[in-house]
Amino acid sequence: MTTSPLDFPKGVHPDAAIAAGLPYQGGATLGSPAPARIEIAQSGEFKIPAPKGNQAPAAAPAPATAGPTSPAAPVQAAAQAVQPPIRFDAISAPPISPVQMVSGGAAFLLLAVLFLMVKISITRSLQSRMAAPGPASEAGWMFFVWATFTALCLITAYIANLWMRLPVSIPAALLSLLLLVLFLRKRAGALSTRR
Repeated sequence: MTTSPLDFPKGVHPDAAIAAGLPYQGGATLGSPAPARIEIAQSGEFKIPAPKGNQAPAAAPAPATAGPTSPAAPVQAAAQAVQPPIRFDAISAPPISPVQMVSGGAAFLLLAVLFLMVKISITRSLQSRMAAPGPASEAGWMFFVWATFTALCLITAYIANLWMRLPVSIPAALLSLLLLVLFLRKRAGALSTRR
């Protein structure tokens, strides 16, 4: 029984088709046998088997002690000095339930609305001190960005338990501190301008 290339399931690697002895669109044709797999020795321990019969095996040549090393030596050294893979499980967090995600999102939206009201209050407060409207608005928006980013980081750290994950928490804290400094500079700049 032969199968046509159209009967073969899509998404199967050609090596799997060869191993199964089935034809696939990229290679074997209908009715042809599966090609033989060629395996190449990867270690330096490959030896030619002794001849059959009464013949005595020839003495193997002694390895050269002086002169350049064989080209296989660096490959063998590299194969022995394989580094273990890098693990990122220090960054990954435990699974989060949908209830936690919804409650965190609701808390973030509630805080974002609160911070928007505070932004409007900051802008109006700076304008009542005779600050120019443009710089006062910039200071208010910078407060909003800082406060929402900090709230997002804190909610995420609480829900996902990222407090002790230093590769995550340290950059977030530094970015939050940078945004706070930018807000304070924008506020000082708005207070120095007059309309």
